[in-house]
Amino acid sequence: MKSVIQQRLTDAVSTDVPELLERNGTCQVIQVSADVSNPITREREYRALFKASSESPGADFQLINLSEEADVDEDGVTVHTLPAWKWLLDFNPF
Repeated sequence: MKSVIQQRLTDAVSTDVPELLERNGTCQVIQVSADVSNPITREREYRALFKASSESPGADFQLINLSEEADVDEDGVTVHTLPAWKWLLDFNPF
């Protein structure tokens, strides 16, 4: 892992701030929310990631949560939603 920084969105979509992580040569923008089953929560989390996509083109966008798994596409940007346990199994900090 080279760096972890907080990325602030230019027009403050919400108080949520996605994390920007460079891992294995790929920039990852990661948003974390325990429960995204509520449509309002899910929309807020996705909105922050899609907004971040305009400031971090070509990055891998992920929404980490406790249980849901899905891919959501919007305007050519894919957000991978996955449970924390699955993300952790793939995590290699070195």
